Amino acid sequence: MPQLAPDITPEIVREDLTEEQLQSYLRSPAIAVDTETLGLHPLRDRLCVVQLCDRAGRAVLVQIPREQLLRSGPAADRAPRLKRLLEAPAVLKVIHFARFDLAALRHNLGIEVLPIRTLTCDDEFCEIFYTDARVPVANTVGPINEGWKVANSLLGLE
Repeated sequence: MPQLAPDITPEIVREDLTEEQLQSYLRSPAIAVDTETLGLHPLRDRLCVVQLCDRAGRAVLVQIPREQLLRSGPAADRAPRLKRLLEAPAVLKVIHFARFDLAALRHNLGIEVLPIRTLTCDDEFCEIFYTDARVPVANTVGPINEGWKVANSLLGLE
């Protein structure tokens, strides 16, 4: 018989996690992550909320106000504690619609989420990063420095 979902009252914060919330989540082996935007296009529609929950039932809703996304400077500086958590390799992230959520987090807050798994626990997100790699121009796919656009267009065909 399926279990009922627990009653959880989330903490609500603006712009970023508190240091105490960050440290609590960094001690968790896994967290669930979800995002809410103003539409269905992660590169066009504004990120509004990032939702987090760990197995202990600690839930936090991080409100992302419009003015936070309009600040000058790198996107990666907009929510430094949230960025630190979502980029922590020791914390597994479970994301329902990962392709959308990852694109929204990257575009709006400069966050590169790693490691991740889908809800079915598939390891479909295998990545290898090469720093300062050199590739002959004849072997490139698409324009130089436009790899994300090429990869994203291919993902749309799956």
